[in-house]
Amino acid sequence: MQNLYNNGYVVMGLQKSQFPTTLDSCFRGVEGFVSWPLKNCNDRFSKSLEDEAWDKWFGFEDVLEVVPQKDYLTRYVNHCKINKLDTIVLQIETPNCNQMAIDPLEIVEVLGFDCITGVQLSYLNLLPDFFQEHFPITYLKLNSNGLCDNIDDVYYFLETYDKLLSQGVNLEHSYHPIPAKLSIVKL
Repeated sequence: MQNLYNNGYVVMGLQKSQFPTTLDSCFRGVEGFVSWPLKNCNDRFSKSLEDEAWDKWFGFEDVLEVVPQKDYLTRYVNHCKINKLDTIVLQIETPNCNQMAIDPLEIVEVLGFDCITGVQLSYLNLLPDFFQEHFPITYLKLNSNGLCDNIDDVYYFLETYDKLLSQGVNLEHSYHPIPAKLSIVKL
């Protein structure tokens, strides 16, 4: 199995995502949640947290919008609670070693492998009929979270995706989709 690196963590709001999932309500990939739910809040502390993340971690080329430090995550989640926002914290592990978490956190639940281009876009979030028609092998292998159970299934999905794109099938195409192991962690 290919090495995976803990790239960091993302706070996910459990309110309805701005990008509704199309598989069904069981989808728990990155697009099934609202990443960094305070970004739309207008209070000073929310804006301060957002600015801090962009200054320290998000504002660089070829990085995921993830945070490597527990202290920041704790302040963020506590402020979400004050704003009555229910959250979880996801650990994102990918083959890319250009970002590494500083603080290891205890894994509560492994959700599976997603295919992402960031913390808001999942390539696995497709309409069920379209998914079954164009990716029948991957569709049959999806777990109860709507994700793959292993990285090889994500790579197979990407091969099929690229083949369909070259055949002219109308698919969303973004910058460098990558497999990502998603796990809920405890702060």
